[in-house]
Amino acid sequence: MSVPQTLPFDEAFVLARLADKAGREPGQADRYVLEPKLSAREVQGLEAQHGFEFPADYRLFLTTIGGGGAGPHHGLWSAQSAAAAGVGQRFVPLSDEDDGGGYLLLSEYGCGNLSVLVVAGEERGHVFDFLDGLWVPWLPDEEFRAALASWGNSPALLDELNQHHALVQKRSFGEWYLDWLRC
Repeated sequence: MSVPQTLPFDEAFVLARLADKAGREPGQADRYVLEPKLSAREVQGLEAQHGFEFPADYRLFLTTIGGGGAGPHHGLWSAQSAAAAGVGQRFVPLSDEDDGGGYLLLSEYGCGNLSVLVVAGEERGHVFDFLDGLWVPWLPDEEFRAALASWGNSPALLDELNQHHALVQKRSFGEWYLDWLRC
């Protein structure tokens, strides 16, 4: 699957969805505020500092939508924090133990679970979730997660799902963020 070079939304759509979300949760309106956009020069500086290039759709988000803030789970990490958190980390998807590379921490959602954007290797440009000790290329619903936990969180089981079930959908940053905007 190729990773999109554009975003499936624009700034006006994002701001409208964030206003809607804030209106439904007035006590948490600050959760739906974006950090300032980054300039192309700032993005290039981060890339040079950390030795990797951001995937195109994430780079576009940073320069046209916002530098972090409003996002899934506990919010979208700022680009500066995300880049620093993933530097030197090896990303090893279950389907290919030899594939390595770095990732950006996008969002945390508690208990050690998180979402990352792969910036190097075969999975570059895809968002993966770290769930209960396993890297998965999608965020299954709560019922499925409970069933997976009851099966022992077996890497062999997840590999079987990856190969044979339509549940698995690799998502780009833009697709991942759009999924959150729609809920």
